[in-house]
Amino acid sequence: MARVISCAGLVLVVLLAALGGVRGGQHAETELRRLLLADYDSDSLPERGLNLSLSVTILGIDMDEQKHTLFVDVWMKMKWYDRRLMWNNESYPGIEYLSFSKGHLWRPDLSLYNNADMGVSDPFTSTKMLLWPHGKVLWVPTARLPATCVMDLTYWPHDVHNCIVKVGSWVHSQKVMDLKKYSESTLETMIPKKIIHGDEEKDDEKEQSKQQSDVNALSRGTWILTDKRTSFTGKIYSCCPETYVSMKLALTVKRNAPAYSWMVKVPAVVLSLMTSLIFMMPPGSTEKLVVGCLLVLLQLQFLAYVDDVVVLSPSHTPLIVQYVSEQVLLTGLFVLLSAVLLRVVSDPHADTFPRVFRKPVALLERVLFLSAYRFKAEQTCSKWQKSSRAKGHNGATDENAAIVVDHHDQDETFPHVVSAEWLLLGALLDRIFLILYLLIFIIKLLCYCGVF
Repeated sequence: MARVISCAGLVLVVLLAALGGVRGGQHAETELRRLLLADYDSDSLPERGLNLSLSVTILGIDMDEQKHTLFVDVWMKMKWYDRRLMWNNESYPGIEYLSFSKGHLWRPDLSLYNNADMGVSDPFTSTKMLLWPHGKVLWVPTARLPATCVMDLTYWPHDVHNCIVKVGSWVHSQKVMDLKKYSESTLETMIPKKIIHGDEEKDDEKEQSKQQSDVNALSRGTWILTDKRTSFTGKIYSCCPETYVSMKLALTVKRNAPAYSWMVKVPAVVLSLMTSLIFMMPPGSTEKLVVGCLLVLLQLQFLAYVDDVVVLSPSHTPLIVQYVSEQVLLTGLFVLLSAVLLRVVSDPHADTFPRVFRKPVALLERVLFLSAYRFKAEQTCSKWQKSSRAKGHNGATDENAAIVVDHHDQDETFPHVVSAEWLLLGALLDRIFLILYLLIFIIKLLCYCGVF
């Protein structure tokens, strides 16, 4: 019994000693905080000529095309020394570092110079600061930096944008606070080196090599960060004679939206090819005008869709918009030419077919494989001549022969007739317009190869 009581007493003594040690440690940290902040002014600089070390880790990027704004999600790593916050480590054993809230210690007044949201002057979050016995202060806040970046959408959807994110002190010049590199790798991207699947951890070597070949490409949505550079530069502004140092992040952002190939580029090419249907229809057919007008309406509707999808730049017009606009004008022009051509091949004709055109037409009809039109025209002409002789119509000659378009109404007045040579001329011009349009189409594709 006595042995049990002695063991219980020993355990109680050990627990009381441990509890007292914890309370003593908490009391020591509280006393140290009170001592450090007793006469501390968080608005005063730690010293003149302070060196502020900076490093940036990019977490993600995004762009607002309507407002021409680049959003960069970062960890901003800052380090400086505040000699007012030093303490003797031997006097407070067990306290390796202290953490302080944002408002308790002095912090740099860094601002985004090219801020697109002027209503937000302090983009950094209220994360805690770490303080070491020798006065080293480390602050790693997160921030979403909205930087102004005028986008050049000329080669949409393959557009590449060079944007600048400029961060520096708003008040203190280089003599008071100088900005330095935190380390050699001042600018980094948060890209996972390993992919975890359940309880297994596997190295994705293929993905790592691809990311490194793309200069640590970082994607967020439809954008990829293809290049990144950082520099520290000093500049004298018109307001003040001192030099102000800023950290400049030069970022190259590329659009990665393969879906637009199906949504915009393929319909644009298909509508362009469909315009050639106008010249593949019979030269005397009125349906070709109907098809042409429908194509113009479709292309106008598609132009409105492209204008809604593509955000227009204030200084550049996207090539895809130029392509669709030119295609609308081109289709409208060839519809007008088809209307004129339809009138040429339709009756009545005031004059006979000009003799000067007969030799060129005869030559080109063989080159353009239109002999079938000549054969059909001569065959129809021969039938009409026999019919007209039988009815006493002797006015037709070989040089001014007419073919019947409306075979349901072959009476003596022939209300719907066209000249065989005029019909052949219409087929010839249709074939020439088709070749001309295809050449223009190929040249346009070569000129706009940057978007196709």
